[in-house]
Amino acid sequence: MKGVALVTGASGGIGRAIALLLAGEGYAIAVHCHHNEPKARAVKDEIVALGGTAEVFVCDITDADAVDYMVNEICRTLGCVTVLVNNAGIAQQ
Repeated sequence: MKGVALVTGASGGIGRAIALLLAGEGYAIAVHCHHNEPKARAVKDEIVALGGTAEVFVCDITDADAVDYMVNEICRTLGCVTVLVNNAGIAQQ
């Protein structure tokens, strides 16, 4: 394993693609989502089916205490984060 990658907003679109790419490169993936846990679990399952390691972490990244808790859980579960992809975002219309 190369390290642990935390991909925020990994439940779909660009985040999903990045998570799959990094998993293919040998990283364990912390699949982050805020609202769409079923899609995040599907990304995790896809990574695991391809022989990778992944876990889902649900967190409101606007809450600093929640982020601290999530990072501690990632370190406990997968190892300390070595790559961070800040992909999470919202589109306002």
